[in-house]
Amino acid sequence: MRAHSRGFSMIEVVIAVGVIAVAVATMLALMPLLTRQMRDASDSLVAQRLAGGVEAELRRLASGGNMSGLAGQIRSIGATDTLTMVAARNGGEVTIESASDLPDQERYFAIELWQYSSAPLAYDATGAMLAAHVRVSWPYKIPDSNGAFLTVPEADRSSATFTVAINR
Repeated sequence: MRAHSRGFSMIEVVIAVGVIAVAVATMLALMPLLTRQMRDASDSLVAQRLAGGVEAELRRLASGGNMSGLAGQIRSIGATDTLTMVAARNGGEVTIESASDLPDQERYFAIELWQYSSAPLAYDATGAMLAAHVRVSWPYKIPDSNGAFLTVPEADRSSATFTVAINR
């Protein structure tokens, strides 16, 4: 008579532990990549939602009949010295960078605006609309090893573009 084994052999246990170890190691290796992708997706959604904040800030700047003055601050597409706004990572308040109260550590999104130079979206002082091509890029400021905040080069930023328009 043969004795029947009621448990697993040592080889079966070693193989099972090895398979589980490989699976856990693979999942742990993927975590940083998945975390970065989730953060990038979240930042992209916030950047797209900034359109409303940009439009509200443009309306505020153009209030009181200052549409032509505002149009003078926004350069044609391709110019490097155009109106720049900033926003925090949570997509809160959008403000002109030069007048912003946001500390450097909260300036996560850079928002650049350009005017269209050809009809039908080109600004006309006699018209009733100002349209702007908007590029939102991030991260705009990051800390260095000394705790100062440096501007990230444009080539190293993610970006989203859209058009906003305001009426008189």
